[in-house]
Amino acid sequence: MNKNDTIHRSCHPASHWLKTGFMWFNTTLAFMIIGLLQIRAGVYAQRVSIERQQMTIENALTLINQQTGYQYLWLPENLKSDRKITVQLKDATLETAVEQLLQGLPLTYELDGKIIVIREKSILENTRDAIRGALVISSERSDEKSEGAAQQIITGRVTDSLGNPLENATVRVKGKNRATFTDKNGEFTLRGVENDAILQISYLGYTTREVPISDHLSTIILSRTTSTLEEAQVTVNTGYQKFAKERATGSFDYIDEKKFNEQVGTNILDRLEGIASGLNVDRKQIGTGTTGITIRGISTISGQRDPLIVVDNFPYDGDLSNLNPNNVKDITILKDAAAASIWGARAGNGVIVITTKHGNFGQKIQVTVNANTSIITKPNLFDIPQISSSDFIDFEKTLFNNGYYKSNENDIYSRPSLSPVVELLIKARDNPTLANEVNAQINNLKQYDVRDDFDKYLYRQGVNQQYALNVNGGTNNIAYNLAAGYDKNVDNLNAGSQRINLSSFNVFKPVKNLELTAGINLTQNNSTNGRPGYNGIGGNGYTYVPVYTRLADDDGNDLPIYKYRQPFLDTLGQGKLLDWKYYPLEDYKHTTTDGKQIDITLNTSLAYQLTSFLRVSFNYQYEKQKSNGSTMNDLQSYYTRGLINTYTQLPNGALPVYAVPMGNIEDISENSLESNQVRGQLSLDKSWGKNSITALAAGEIRSAVTDIFGDRIYGFDPNTYSNVAVDYVNPYPTIISQFSGYIPYGTSVYKTTTRFVSALANAAYTYADKYTLSASMRKDGSNIFGATINNKWKPLWSSGLSWDISKEKFYTFSLFPYLKLRATYGYSGNIIPDAVGVTTIIYAPYANSNLGTPWSHFVSYDNPDLRWENVGQTNIGIDFATKNQVISGSVEYYHKETSDLYGNVAVDYTNIPVPYQKQNTASTAGNGIDVQLVTKNMTGPISWTTSWNMSWYKDRVIAYTTTDTTLGGIVGAAVLSHGGKNAVYGVYSYQWAGLNPQTGDPQGYLNGQVSTDYYGIRQSSNRNAVYNGPASPTYFGAIGNTVEWNRISLTVNLLYKFGYYFRRPSIKYSDLSTSGNGSSDYAKRWQQPGDEAHTNVPSLVYPLNGNRDSFYNNSNILVDKGDNIRLNYIRLTYSVSPSWLSHMGINTLNVYANAQNLGIIWKANKANIDPDYQRTFGSLKPSKVFAIGLNASF
Repeated sequence: MNKNDTIHRSCHPASHWLKTGFMWFNTTLAFMIIGLLQIRAGVYAQRVSIERQQMTIENALTLINQQTGYQYLWLPENLKSDRKITVQLKDATLETAVEQLLQGLPLTYELDGKIIVIREKSILENTRDAIRGALVISSERSDEKSEGAAQQIITGRVTDSLGNPLENATVRVKGKNRATFTDKNGEFTLRGVENDAILQISYLGYTTREVPISDHLSTIILSRTTSTLEEAQVTVNTGYQKFAKERATGSFDYIDEKKFNEQVGTNILDRLEGIASGLNVDRKQIGTGTTGITIRGISTISGQRDPLIVVDNFPYDGDLSNLNPNNVKDITILKDAAAASIWGARAGNGVIVITTKHGNFGQKIQVTVNANTSIITKPNLFDIPQISSSDFIDFEKTLFNNGYYKSNENDIYSRPSLSPVVELLIKARDNPTLANEVNAQINNLKQYDVRDDFDKYLYRQGVNQQYALNVNGGTNNIAYNLAAGYDKNVDNLNAGSQRINLSSFNVFKPVKNLELTAGINLTQNNSTNGRPGYNGIGGNGYTYVPVYTRLADDDGNDLPIYKYRQPFLDTLGQGKLLDWKYYPLEDYKHTTTDGKQIDITLNTSLAYQLTSFLRVSFNYQYEKQKSNGSTMNDLQSYYTRGLINTYTQLPNGALPVYAVPMGNIEDISENSLESNQVRGQLSLDKSWGKNSITALAAGEIRSAVTDIFGDRIYGFDPNTYSNVAVDYVNPYPTIISQFSGYIPYGTSVYKTTTRFVSALANAAYTYADKYTLSASMRKDGSNIFGATINNKWKPLWSSGLSWDISKEKFYTFSLFPYLKLRATYGYSGNIIPDAVGVTTIIYAPYANSNLGTPWSHFVSYDNPDLRWENVGQTNIGIDFATKNQVISGSVEYYHKETSDLYGNVAVDYTNIPVPYQKQNTASTAGNGIDVQLVTKNMTGPISWTTSWNMSWYKDRVIAYTTTDTTLGGIVGAAVLSHGGKNAVYGVYSYQWAGLNPQTGDPQGYLNGQVSTDYYGIRQSSNRNAVYNGPASPTYFGAIGNTVEWNRISLTVNLLYKFGYYFRRPSIKYSDLSTSGNGSSDYAKRWQQPGDEAHTNVPSLVYPLNGNRDSFYNNSNILVDKGDNIRLNYIRLTYSVSPSWLSHMGINTLNVYANAQNLGIIWKANKANIDPDYQRTFGSLKPSKVFAIGLNASF
């Protein structure tokens, strides 16, 4: 393929849809500009909409305050009424709303600026002037002094615990009709106040304080409280509808913006562990194509375990690293069937609903900025329990003396390299007079450790930089949000990434009852490769370079690594070949990998309010993600030099003939994802008397097309942009073995289309704000399943109920003034995209090399009975709060059963030419408890709050069809159980019988007898396996403590995991002989009789025995408890005094410092191993991250 053709293919479509995206962006930007103009020209019309039964006037006034910005004041305070009223207001004026609230009461009101002052009717005329005099708002006149008492002028400032000013806080003189409000800086002035007076300071959502004026009043700090009303205002988002959490019957976990931003980082999902209930992260799975996140345990055995990710009401199909965490408003996690079943066949693993920031109608323009820099410490390579250089050299000597390397030494076909020590031993063997010189050189090598060179030349501190800007606001008919983010990351090995996020979301009301939205998210992500890391360099006879390898000499000059035997390369080609030595410290500079990813997501919707309670909406989302990758191996790279040399022909007496042309070799890839999602929805929200009902009915269609293209270019000249065609059809003799081979072909083309059709309905009925009944139904259809309608379509449903028992008249338990019971039951589903019910084939993009004709191969075979996986769940919960919310939280018990899970089943080979086929074959069951607690341990100038997330989960396999019944087929670190009461994934082992005291051989059991027949033990029945315990935590959670004082806030978050097991890595001699790296347990090996009393590490024997090594490494002697407590993160925040900021036009300014990945503070195992990271040899613990940043609002 011509290079120019390739570039044309990759750029032209991208430019087309990118241009379309920017047109959309311009449209939404135009909406925002119109809104900004209306902010300048328009006048805010205060409109009120409230539909609620049995609420107090106080609560109704609070809602009016939230919708209009008007504060309210009772004068005197004892006028407050606890009368319950029903409010039916739809787009009413402020005056109409207040008049309806006070209807039938001996009260009236007056608007004084932005304050609703409520008084008795009988004293209205006589008290109006007096009250206005008492409400000293930005006034400087003196109050009349009380007779016989000394009076003074009082000034002060009211803030929250972070130092943010509280505007319009009420400051009242206790027992007097004298009050005022704070200004935008939180400051107030009261004149003519008696010396013994007490001030009462109150603010919505904060605990009222009483402060004697004799105290120092420069700053009065109010602590946040969670009242019943506030709890009702917490809104959960299912992706289809939003409703107050108090009306939910299902299991939801809500994470607000403040809690989410206690951590820093570029990835949204990385922040969830430690702050979300019921969510666990398996860190060893991260980086393997999965998030490692499970919600309430595992719901599948062969499918995708990740939860469904929903962003702004639609499933997100793109790369999760594209999402901007600084634009997240809140996150709702749907955990049980009643919560998640609305998403049907994709919700079996739970659902994470991410809501981004939007503007609000009637909101003043607000600008927020955030910037932080993180330092990533160098990893400590010496945490790896690696075999010492001295021990490894002794190991090599033992193998050499036993003739182990003879086969490689005499291999004239592949010419494998041998290590420096082995080459020296050969040299001394062939020339005994050099023995002393060789021994000196070998002893010199014993002082080196390759980790020193990795640390010195390759690893550095990483730096992440993050900047974000958010602008939002609105007028009466436009709400807008504009967000921008820039992230620049450089890791410990200098691999870099740069991400730019731009987004705009606008809501427009052109006419009454009609609402239009237009949104766009644009992300560009560029990445580059870095230096090779530990275990990333191979050669010198092994998979990884031997531990004594040096990458540079004492003067810092690069040293070579050999992939083929050095004596052979020194004479090969008589100088006509390119240099075939590998220089790790230089080579990475000549192999560069660049990636560019562009993601555009477009959202639009049209909604019309048919009646006061009925709304119809149509939503559409389009996403296009395109990834272009390029790996350039230039002519100086080892890969290019090696490939050219391999196929170079050396005719006698003639110049070399290069079958692979001189020049760079470039591998390019173009991957694209294009998805369309359309939804029509009818929503109902109706209240009458003591009744209220919310419901929706919707239908949606979704399609996703994945297109993958790859190609290779030989002989590329970056100066002329030309390349050279190569012969893929004819084989060429390779210079090493002289066997013929084909030049590697790099073209690939792949395309898949997945379609879903869904119909769904959901309803919830509430009576008297105490009893709620909910139900949902969904039916999904897909093109990936079998021929029958029953298999193509999957019906899923749920039901639930709740009872707010604390609102019953008979309920008098004052310790818990809030108590609510919930119960749900329902089904959700799961799919595996590559589990297809029909026969499919892939056509190869190139001709068959032997026949020169087109060809194809089968991907899947007819499987008409394949159907959706099924996940059923029962959830019972109780929500509670003590007086003043000192303790609040929830306790939930759930039972989960899965059926029709996918697994490999043996099939008739005469019908289908494969031994196994994926079928619905397994079922599991599990039980769990989630507990969430928030305790207010201390209030006042110093406040201390604790958040507890505690989860317990235990599961088992009910049925699973397997053909492997041997003991060797089940032992391992995380193996699927075959049934019984054991965990779905457990740690299984060979029974350990100690070391043979005479030989140091590891011993097991065969037919009840101590044995060293390792093959026989492996082939014995799996019923002989030792079940050590679950591979995943049975108990897990987090504890977060926040202490606030003045303008300083400190948060410390701990993670804990208990009740699980892991297998620690140890020495495996057979692997050590090929990999060149291994465990320091080598030094603990049995060497003489009596050693078995203090070691369990087997002796070294020759010939090496892989079955012996496998038995030892999979025996129960190496299994440890994984229990640990981890210091997850620490955050320290200082809020700068607003009095310092007001003259600069800054509303708030917070400076913060974070420390993350701080490591384990306690662990059950005694081997100094982090069980979540160091389960395989050579695994590194994550580096500590220290960040400093600031955020400000204007």
